[in-house]
Parts: sequence; C-alpha cells; structure tokens
Amino acid sequence: MLKRLLGYIKPFLGGMALAILVKGAGAVTDLLIPHFMGEVIDEGIAKQDIPVIWSLCLVMLALAIATALLNIIANYISAKKTQQIGERLRNVLYTHIQKLTLKDVEGLTTSSLITRVTNDVEHVQRTFLMMTRFMIRAPVMAIGGIVFSLSIDVGLTCIIFVSMILLAAASMAVYKVTRPLYRKVQQNIDRLTSIIREDLGGVRVIKSFSKSNYEIDRVKRQSQEVKRFELKAGKINAFMGPSIMLITNVTIAVILYVSGFRIQGGSIEIGQVVTILNYINMILMAMTMIPRMFMMFSRANTSAARIMEVLDMTDTTQYGELTREQVSSDGTHPVLELRDVSFQYPDARVAALHHISFTAAKGKTLAVIGGTGSGKTTLLNLILRLYEPTDGEILLYGHPIREFDKESFTQTVTAAMQQYNIFGMSIRENIVLDREFDESRLNQSAESAQLMDLIEELDDAFDHEISQTGSNLSGGQKQRISVARTLYREPDLVVLDDVSSALDYRTDFRLRSALKENYQDKTVLLISQRISSVKSADQILVLEKGRMAGLGTHEELLRSCKTYRDICQTQNVPVPELSASWGEGGDAQ
Repeated sequence: MLKRLLGYIKPFLGGMALAILVKGAGAVTDLLIPHFMGEVIDEGIAKQDIPVIWSLCLVMLALAIATALLNIIANYISAKKTQQIGERLRNVLYTHIQKLTLKDVEGLTTSSLITRVTNDVEHVQRTFLMMTRFMIRAPVMAIGGIVFSLSIDVGLTCIIFVSMILLAAASMAVYKVTRPLYRKVQQNIDRLTSIIREDLGGVRVIKSFSKSNYEIDRVKRQSQEVKRFELKAGKINAFMGPSIMLITNVTIAVILYVSGFRIQGGSIEIGQVVTILNYINMILMAMTMIPRMFMMFSRANTSAARIMEVLDMTDTTQYGELTREQVSSDGTHPVLELRDVSFQYPDARVAALHHISFTAAKGKTLAVIGGTGSGKTTLLNLILRLYEPTDGEILLYGHPIREFDKESFTQTVTAAMQQYNIFGMSIRENIVLDREFDESRLNQSAESAQLMDLIEELDDAFDHEISQTGSNLSGGQKQRISVARTLYREPDLVVLDDVSSALDYRTDFRLRSALKENYQDKTVLLISQRISSVKSADQILVLEKGRMAGLGTHEELLRSCKTYRDICQTQNVPVPELSASWGEGGDAQ
C-alpha cells in the first residue's frame, strides 16, 4: 500500500533520494573508521611508530567529522521532505473527502475519517522518515561490514552470517504477527475517537441525564480494547530487543573465543580482531534497524491501506458543463422542477420517496411539511445532490441538474441547514466564507436574517470572534448566521431547512417577511414543521411516509388534505368544518 502512495508524493521523491544518497555516503565513511583503527593497533601501537599513529588518527578524525556532517545534512533533508510529505497527504486526503458525497462515504464514520487524516498520515510520515535515514544506511553498513570482515577472515565472518540469519528470521516472524494486530489497534482507535467525539458534542445531554459514569465506563472499555491490542503487539516487539542483544553478545563471545586460538597460532593479529569486533557491532546494529523498519512498516502499511481506502473512493456525482449564465432565468421555465422522483437508500427494503412531482417558480415560496420520517430530509438531500434519485428527474430552469457544472450548481442552489455549522472565526468570515466581500450584501443578508440586533450589541460588530462550534452564541444566533451566509451568496434557489426550529415565532415571522421584501426575485424552498412558518407560502407540499399527501395553498390543503389538517390540529391552528363529501381515506372525494 505504501507503494501506491508514492504517486501522491512525487515532488518530494528527489529530495528523499538525495537524503538517502548522503546518508549512504555517511555510512561509507563510518565503515572506514574501524579499518584504520586496526591499522593504528597493528602498524602503530604494536610497532611503536608514533608518526603512523598520528597520521592514522588524523585520518580517523577527518572520517568522523565527515560522517557527522553527512548525517546532519541527510537528517535535515529527510526531516524537511517527510514533513512536506505529511502536509501533502493531509491536504490530498482532506481535499478528496470534501469532494465525496454522503453516499460515497456511507461506510465510514466522521471519527474514522479524522483518524485517517491525522493519525494514519502521521504513521506514514514517520515511516518515510525512518526509511530515508536507514533504508540505505542499514544495507551499506551490513554489506560493507561483511565485505571488510571477509577481507580479514572468512571463518570469523561465517559466524556473523549465522547471527544475521537468526535476526532476519526473528524480524520476519514479528512482522507477520504484528501486522494484523496494528490493524485492530487502528480500528479500535476509530471507535474510541467516535465515542469521545459523541460525548463531547452531547455533554449537556449526558449531564442532564446524569450519565457521566456510564459514558466514562464506555470510554474505559474502549480504551481497554486499544490497550489490549497494543499490549499484544508490544509484547511481541519487546521480544526483539533482548533477542538482538543476546545474539550480539553470544556472537562476540564466540568470535573472541575462536580469535584467541587464532592469535596464538599467528594466523590473525590483535588489530584485525578489534576491527572485526567493530564490524560485528556495525553489522548487527544495522540488523537491529531492519526489524525496527519492519515493525514501523507493518503499522504504516495498515495506515496506508486505510488512507488509500478513502482515496480510492470516487465522486459518483456526475457534473456537466452548463453554466449559470447559459440558462434562461426569465420565468420561461420554473427554477426547480421534480418529475416523478423516487429514491431508495442502498440496502433499504423500501423506498424513502415515491413519485414526487412539483415545480417552484421564480420569486415564489414552496414550503414542505410532514411528520418525522416523511421524507423531508431525503428530498433536501436529492435537491442538493448529496444523493441521486433512483427514478425520475430533477431540473433547474428546465435542464437536468446533472448538466450543470459544479460551481454553477452551488451558486444556483444554496441551503441553510437545520444542523448549522459555525466556524471558529469572526461573524463576518462566517457569513462571507472566503467569497468576494461586499459590504452592502453583508448588511442586507444580516438584516434579512434578523442578525443586526446581535451585531449592534457587540463592540466589534461583524469582527466579533466566535469560539469553536459557536459555543459563545445561542442556538438562534447561530441559526441566523447560517441563514445570513446563505443569503449572502445570492443563489437563485434559497433552501431553508427547518431554520425556524431555533427561532422564536416573532423572529421567524420577521425573517420570512424580510425574505419576501428583500429577495423578491429569489425562489425559496422552505422546509419546516411549523404551520405558522409555511401557511403563507405560495404552495405547500405535504409529505407522508415518502409520498405526496397534498400540494396547494394553506386554504386549499385545509379542505383537501387530511394529513395537513391533522398537523394543524396538533398545533392548535383553526381548522374549518368539512363538508359531507369528505371520505374516510383522508382526501376529499
């Protein structure tokens, strides 16, 4: 999986290659030091030749300085490039997630996506850092050490070979066992993140129902699951350190034992034994890097697979090339039209919407009302292209919505959602959202959204900083900022998804009145559960169990739609007496 990520980090591969080469050069200079150390002992100290000792020590000093400088340069380059890789992967992943629809990411939770953008990218970044530092150094040290050792004594080098085989076998065994364990760790971290995110978002509910201890137990249980798999992997990894030390020390002991007889026989000199011992440390140290790389690679490979799972998801929404300027907005065609639209969620047994048809003309208000589960949210998702209809067609200005390019579609249709999102920035920035700033548009949108009373109370007005998630604002204030944001964009179709739920009746009335007065040429799609909010609409669509129960004005529906009458009665709205022609089934005969 790490190989597949290389395509996303091509601009940084050259720098990584340079770091690897510089690191390799440092390894070569490091390898030469034991050779000259042996020469100092055999040619200088043993023969008491001071000039040779001085000259060889100066060479060793120069090699040590060169090794240090090369390693510093390589470490700097690798740190810089891997940081850029982490930044690149986070940006690519986040940008890709933003392009996906709700349908595309149905199998993933928000907490899982957050973990992939942060934790998984961090694992991959650390692995690339280790690879640039040890990928070439470890093989150069191991192979170079073996070559120098073979040039001194083949028999002693064979002992080193046996140690290397044992270390390699232990490393592969650890890698195979820990890889699935780290996958389990990441899955449990996802679930833990999800629980904590839910608890922090619903802290008021938890406190009001005195469920703090229950939620603490949930977090503890999930934390224990993370700990359980981390401990399993940790116990296996803990086996590696002592094993490496045991193999290294046993190897040194065996070589010293064998060398003792060789020195007595005159077949090897003391300096050569010291050189081989140094190379043993280098070789086995390189071999210890390889298991560490395998362990990090195991974890990073799991993270890379999770990252690629998201990057492999494609935006299933089809966009055309039709622009906002190319369509006629003179009233020849309705702004919005649904023709026999039906929709069924994936894996659902029944459809959520059945044969919905209506039009919304320019400058008119179409309201949608219905009980819980009637299909209001599903209808909104279809209009906003968060899902695609199973059957039927949705049109804007007489053109299927899939023919519009993405920018034109989002400029034409904008929604203020019931679940509003407020960002940790100023009120001005929350409304404008990096679009072209226009003072008059800002004032008009804020005034229409009934936000000016809040602005006038604040010393810094529109520049007032909002805390994260808008915790220093009331629900109604946050909802009005969301409405102002939608109006500031000046779309042709303004979608208001139950925005009155957080507003009092007076503010709701003033908001609807301002929309009619200031945005007469805009089409408004108003979704609400309040009769008082929808009764003045030009048309009202009544939904019941995903079907059209009625379509007409408030007065017409009072006479013809039983579902609408029932909603009115539950909200104490006067309902006229029906004539004898009213049928048992619900609608007028």
